Amino acid sequence: TNGTSHSLLIIGSGLNALISLDFTAFDFGPQVVNTDSQPRTLTISNPGSMVLVLGMFYNGDFRGATTCGAQLAAGASCSTSIIFHPTASGIRTGSIIIFDNTSVGSHTVQLSGRGGSACGKQSGGVNVGCINPAPTQ
Repeated sequence: TNGTSHSLLIIGSGLNALISLDFTAFDFGPQVVNTDSQPRTLTISNPGSMVLVLGMFYNGDFRGATTCGAQLAAGASCSTSIIFHPTASGIRTGSIIIFDNTSVGSHTVQLSGRGGSACGKQSGGVNVGCINPAPTQ
């Protein structure tokens, strides 16, 4: 206050949001082309002490519905239900990209599955190169 200046050195580390995923890759296995698989649930948790900001992008033959909002409170969790809907035969790949405010900035869940045709009676009663539809529940 009398015209002298003071300096103060502050040392510390910043806080980063944290994220926990219950898996980072999943193979849906075989699925008949142009039909929906049974859903697979991905749980996203915030084990940190600050709010986790989220955004999700699905690509490939995969789509989802989520209970996650734009923010996830500390200690909370949410889920996204993933469906595989192959649009062609063969190995199909895609991912969910989760954009967030962690120090990494995004996390990717790799997804895969195999599209094929429904089984029908073949010569000799042998089904070759086809997929038996998953039982409905």
